[in-house]
Amino acid sequence: MVERHVERAGAVVYSADGVSAAGGPEAVLLRRIVDAVAEYERLTIQARTKAALAVKRSRHERISREPPCGWRLSGDGTHIEPEPRERATVALARKLRRTELARPPIALQQQAIVSSVVTASLACRITNLL
Repeated sequence: MVERHVERAGAVVYSADGVSAAGGPEAVLLRRIVDAVAEYERLTIQARTKAALAVKRSRHERISREPPCGWRLSGDGTHIEPEPRERATVALARKLRRTELARPPIALQQQAIVSSVVTASLACRITNLL
């Protein structure tokens, strides 16, 4: 498709991968093969990454800079463990969301001020969660 637009403009597409720039059927076939292999590689990397993250999640290992809402970093610095107070706050945020309040994060912050449960980081993450 891009090649057609370029061709209409009177230009030529040159490829850095060694595939011919000629417009013949062989060049089209080779470009499509190279494109298919590149797509296969991207999909393979994506599948492997998803699988590796799923394994880490199942082992309750850290997979990002911040642990998920309702979890905290354990003493070993590698695994995560439930944080009961945060989990209660997340449950409250989800409950408020289900009741379709206009601004659940504001209600959540008001609740947090009373209970002194939510840190600024958690409030931000909960806002993003909603």
